[in-house]
Amino acid sequence: FPGASQEIRWRPAAKIVDSSVKILLICAGDTTVITDEAQNTGTFAWTVPDTPSSSCRIRIIGIGGGSESPGTFRIRKHPIENRIDLASWEAGLEGNGITEPSALRDEIVFTATLGGNTDIWKLDRSNGIGVPDRITFGAGYDGQAVWLKPNGKAIAYTSEDSSGQRDVWIRATEGNFGPQTTRISVGGGEQPSWRNMERSDSFDTPAIAYSRPSLGDLSNLLTVELSFHMASLPSFGLPISVTPTSFFLPLHTGLPEALINRIFWFSTAAENRLLYGSRDPSKIYNVSFSGEAYQTATNSPVGLTPGLLPIHPSVSPDGEFMAFASRDDLWITPKSGVAAWRLTIGSDIDAFPDWASDEEIVFQRKSSIGAPWQLWTVERPTDVP
Repeated sequence: FPGASQEIRWRPAAKIVDSSVKILLICAGDTTVITDEAQNTGTFAWTVPDTPSSSCRIRIIGIGGGSESPGTFRIRKHPIENRIDLASWEAGLEGNGITEPSALRDEIVFTATLGGNTDIWKLDRSNGIGVPDRITFGAGYDGQAVWLKPNGKAIAYTSEDSSGQRDVWIRATEGNFGPQTTRISVGGGEQPSWRNMERSDSFDTPAIAYSRPSLGDLSNLLTVELSFHMASLPSFGLPISVTPTSFFLPLHTGLPEALINRIFWFSTAAENRLLYGSRDPSKIYNVSFSGEAYQTATNSPVGLTPGLLPIHPSVSPDGEFMAFASRDDLWITPKSGVAAWRLTIGSDIDAFPDWASDEEIVFQRKSSIGAPWQLWTVERPTDVP
């Protein structure tokens, strides 16, 4: 990215000793002098210029001749980022600030603590940035809310009761008779994800995946089909039945698994990709199966650039890209994996990306470890394949 610090490295000639060398940047035929006189030590600290290009090389010139970098590299456009400033309302929050955002077009749901209660809030950006609305009022923790995409009108979330047990609930976010809400998991559950669909009519009925605590820090990964028709939203008949009974999906080390974080399920009707992060080891795993054939599901790691520590996966509405967090920045990769490109860069800590649309990602950011989280957006870059 422009403004980033990069180290240019070369091997000084053994037989011809130059006290200094000239360093050039060559991008798509245009040549720029980086420095006329760099000490011939083999390294030079370079600040990347604001000259985006898809094909660049470095050339080093000394008394005995010159050499170029063996391959080309890309100078990316600087990411277009914007803070969602909630002004005085945000200043009154307690604890960690705004966390766990889930975005659907102009609407964002997130977790925040105000007045001693940790609840789920909804922000509607369609008419500018206003004051968020509280949509849960439990005495304990309510959080990890996720939109049903692309339909909207309902969220799934985690709620903690007075005994400390967490379960998965669903809640309508609109309706003439007040929002309906009901519990989905039995015996504990958290980190829900709807079956997010490429098209709103991919399935007649919704489904949810979630993790269920097991022994110690271990968890299982379950999926359930819900009995109400998608067209009935924002209403759903109560009680909701689970059809079939909860199905256990395969995890990468068998059952159960340690430390599942951020489940995201994307479906084209014919193909399902259920992604989750794990820190043991730190990878993102893909549970794949066709249609509703859960019994055929297989689990494999998503191939990513070595050295990344990916968590918090999220798939774009068109299914073509996955965003994730790694080492305090956001990254993006095509659905095939392998290559990954950085979305954000800097000293800030970025986490929990979620796609509001194919062009915009909402995420949480804080300036330092002890600072509160804030809501930010970044546009999907147009200069990556």
